Amino acid sequence: MPDRSPLQLYVHHVSDADRPAVLAAIAAYGLDLEFTEPQCAEGEIALSYQYVYFESAPDSGKELAAYLLANAPGAEFEIWQDPATTESDGLYVGHVPGIGTYEAACDGKGRPYVPVTELAASLINQPAGTTVARFLGGEGRKLLGTDVLTALARRTRKR
Repeated sequence: MPDRSPLQLYVHHVSDADRPAVLAAIAAYGLDLEFTEPQCAEGEIALSYQYVYFESAPDSGKELAAYLLANAPGAEFEIWQDPATTESDGLYVGHVPGIGTYEAACDGKGRPYVPVTELAASLINQPAGTTVARFLGGEGRKLLGTDVLTALARRTRKR
């Protein structure tokens, strides 16, 4: 049997135009509100609450993100899929319309991180004399997802 892992989705904002696509994704991926979260009327989405499916296929997080980006581009959301095995990374995808999308590895609590080898490779490829401030204002900002994560931090519930 292929590895299975929990898939989580937080929808922080959704327009009326994007709502049908988000609801379709929630249904298609078998996502339900976590045990103690509020129940929603049909056609409603519990904003900033965790939707989860515990037995997702390994690439479900990437597929869900691609679907939402294509069909609900105005939705603000976070997706993460727990590591399927002790040897694998999880997947984190955060999207804020007008700011961008950030994809990274994550731990089992959905906390994104950049592997040291990836960070080191990025730093090595910087021009000589590049300062930390310049790195963090340029390529580092993209690598670390600073803009997207800062915008999402305003909406995120504690995990």
